[in-house]
Amino acid sequence: MALAFCLLAVTASAAWAETCENCETKGLTKEDGTGIYLIKSAADLAILLDCVNLGDPDATPAVEPNPHNNVEFKLTTSINLKDLGETPWEPIGSYVSEEADRRPFNGKFDGANPDGGRYTISGLDVSNNLPGTPTTNNRSLGLFGYVGPNGVVQNLNVQGTVSRTGLTGIQNDDTGIGGVVGHNGGRVEGCSFSGVDSAVTGPSSVGGVVGANIGANAKVINCFNTGRVTGAGSTSSYAGAIGGVVGLNSETGATVTKCYNTGPVTNDTNNTGGVVGRNFNSAAVSECYNIGLVRGLQFVGGVVGINSTTNSEVKNCYNIGNVTGLVYDDDDNKPKPDGGSPARGGVVGGNTGKVEYSYSYCTITGVYNVGGIVGLNYTSSGSSGTVQNCVSLTWRIHGAGALVGGPNYPTIKPNANSNDDGSDDNNVNVGRVVGRNSSNASEPLKGNKAREDMEVLIEGVDVALKLKSVDIGLEKRHGEGVLAEGPNAPHQSVVFAYDNGSKEGWDPEIWDVPNEYLRPGRPLPTLLNVDGPQIPKLPDHPHSPGSTDDSGGCGCDAGGFTAPGLLALAFMMGIKRLRRR
Repeated sequence: MALAFCLLAVTASAAWAETCENCETKGLTKEDGTGIYLIKSAADLAILLDCVNLGDPDATPAVEPNPHNNVEFKLTTSINLKDLGETPWEPIGSYVSEEADRRPFNGKFDGANPDGGRYTISGLDVSNNLPGTPTTNNRSLGLFGYVGPNGVVQNLNVQGTVSRTGLTGIQNDDTGIGGVVGHNGGRVEGCSFSGVDSAVTGPSSVGGVVGANIGANAKVINCFNTGRVTGAGSTSSYAGAIGGVVGLNSETGATVTKCYNTGPVTNDTNNTGGVVGRNFNSAAVSECYNIGLVRGLQFVGGVVGINSTTNSEVKNCYNIGNVTGLVYDDDDNKPKPDGGSPARGGVVGGNTGKVEYSYSYCTITGVYNVGGIVGLNYTSSGSSGTVQNCVSLTWRIHGAGALVGGPNYPTIKPNANSNDDGSDDNNVNVGRVVGRNSSNASEPLKGNKAREDMEVLIEGVDVALKLKSVDIGLEKRHGEGVLAEGPNAPHQSVVFAYDNGSKEGWDPEIWDVPNEYLRPGRPLPTLLNVDGPQIPKLPDHPHSPGSTDDSGGCGCDAGGFTAPGLLALAFMMGIKRLRRR
């Protein structure tokens, strides 16, 4: 597999040759011959924080806050912010309501170590009660609060907790809560948020690595999250956008690529995704995958919760983590697991953009609009969704409250007009590829395939044998059926085909398609340019002859894999990285 999670070379150039006199006055030193400022301790990082956020108001004359355009900083060792005491960390850079009062970091911060790895900043503790002015009202929290359009943060691992609760009435782009960066308008590359106890919590635009990635220069590349990401604490109908790596990815040019998530992502509001919560306004998500559990209320997807506007794109991604919804109890108005509305998808929950060349497996559960790839493909505000050339390999999809029933978990039952196969657009809508398609696009569905023996459940009853033939085919929401076992199972080069003449299909420079037949237990395609734990295997159908596995063979638990499985994967990846050095 090609190594894509590369550490960027640390070199000095004219583009990063500026100085910060205030940094030098406060005690930062430069690397000989490069002009790069060295961060050798938590105290040094606090100097950078002060220079960006406050300047030096007590100096004569006073020194204004400095965005550090073209100034480069290099971490020389792993540091623990607890060395500064128990005071919560104030993010470097602040994003407040008034644009004139914002304090961006527009410099370059590099955490690469000489061995080809990344240094760690641990002990991060960011909470609501922030010291200083004007950051008291900082809406974006993380190690870095606000990275401006010229800023770069790269080759850095962060461990700790970031939490903001209690805000109401906010919209997605008003906030950003991330483990590494809260609000990013520049480039975040080769960064990770990890640790057994690491967690990010907030009401809106919450991501394991970056909370909000907004703007033409906003890039999140080669990043991953293993921590817990939770959306909670807002009553606004606009709240949400909770993602394993990035919460909100928005505007033309904004990109999330070559990233992955293994941590659990849960949300009691809207727009929840394994990698990105909301992909919006012509933004792009590509070459990403998710292993972790994804659970939310409205629009829940294994990779992206909601992909909205015509030019927003999710391409060359896969998910093997369980996707499930939440249903609210009428008595206490608290969410309960394993139900919900209105859309659950193996890759994308709700879509008015483009979803292409992606696949999924593992269980998908919801009340209605439940699909193996996309839960709801629709038209909104002039944008019409398309789902093309995708493959759905899950062995079971639950709709209409399947596995939810009982007095404390109210379910939605098919009405008198239901066809009992999920084909009623006003009712349950469970599909092997797309749960419900109401898109006005000229070719809303094209070239999609689905596992032939998939269980499609409505109210716990398998209706797969009764799926209407009118809904089966490459351009239909149940997709064209492909055998997943036996002597007639197709070769994966056929299922995940690429045409050398037209250069269309599952690009061999992006995908490593195994030289295997599509059979249980055999490897599935992996992403060549993503350096992460990738061992997807086609799950065995638990009702196949001789099978005793009721999990579908995908190893799914409370996340994409059981805890021992993730530890084994982490060990394997550690060995692989050592061999590459």
